[in-house]
Amino acid sequence: MPHFVLTSSIFMLGLALILVLLTSIVIVLYEIHKASKKRF
Repeated sequence: MPHFVLTSSIFMLGLALILVLLTSIVIVLYEIHKASKKRF
């Protein structure tokens, strides 16, 4: 049972990390898009 809890917690941690990474990538892309739009 503890093994299952450990695995699920690691899985949730990885999921949260992936979500944070995706969000930061989207924000960076959006900022670059905004900057390029301002330039031209």
